[in-house]
Amino acid sequence: MSNRLRQKTEAGQGGGLGHSNMSHWDYTEALKANSRRRRRQHGKQEIKSQLQEFNSLTRPQ
Repeated sequence: MSNRLRQKTEAGQGGGLGHSNMSHWDYTEALKANSRRRRRQHGKQEIKSQLQEFNSLTRPQ
């Protein structure tokens, strides 16, 4: 059985169309690290405010 009818794929793995020259990765990694840090800080602030609100509602005055 022959493979004559099969055609090559248009773009292979890597090469000119792949991830061979991703010089901006350092910049995007820094952005991702900063956004992770901001999300963690925002989450901590949100939990803290919700706990304060909960405590103020449950304490008898």
